[in-house]
Amino acid sequence: MLADAETSGLLLPPLFEAVAAQRPETVFDEACRVASQDGAGALVHAKSESQLALAVTFEPDRPLRQARFIFFAGMAALGDALAAHCPPERGIRFRWPDSIVYDGALLGGGWLAASPVSVPEETPDWMVFGAQLIAARPGLVDTGQYPGSISLQEEEITETKGVLESFARHLMRYVDAWQNEGAGAITKPYLERLVAATDHEQTIDGHGDLLERDAPSAAPTRQSLLGGLDARIWFDPLREGPKW
Repeated sequence: MLADAETSGLLLPPLFEAVAAQRPETVFDEACRVASQDGAGALVHAKSESQLALAVTFEPDRPLRQARFIFFAGMAALGDALAAHCPPERGIRFRWPDSIVYDGALLGGGWLAASPVSVPEETPDWMVFGAQLIAARPGLVDTGQYPGSISLQEEEITETKGVLESFARHLMRYVDAWQNEGAGAITKPYLERLVAATDHEQTIDGHGDLLERDAPSAAPTRQSLLGGLDARIWFDPLREGPKW
């Protein structure tokens, strides 16, 4: 669990309530339980020596096909929160759709869950966005042994409280913009952090899928949001968290 010094007195936006879980590995399941019982507004979190995890509960007011766009708001908010604590020249980026990378190395990944619905046009009772980050890699002597990953500790991103508070503020801002300006208000900042070939145009369609074109007149290639989330390529089931 996060130490008292790291979590006490969290300054969260109105309607948010901080909920400390026992272990990072249980945060997402705990958030789903809270969402099913208590509804929206919980920021569930936990930190261990090796992981930092967070999850937010929502009560959607639109069909699942549209409500799942909360994933882009959550990723964009987390990207902004982490970017505020790292050098700008070594930025936070995403790999489609849910991997979080720092200076090209895997830092963690995002999750999305919803209560069961019969069809995507049905509104779910609740949804959860969550993420797990590599806080540290204890026992690792040579960081070059795993060059494809990085930890918050190795990059001296240690302000856990600040990251959580910043994430909540950015998330509220993005949700408000989504409601007032449409889906582009959250997909645009997400796409700005998405790793892509420099000559490819990228857009997100009404299903949440990624469309890429290498020329304005070219037929787009499609990458499924749901397929990518189901694959969870960043997740190591043995570690119950991000891959090293």
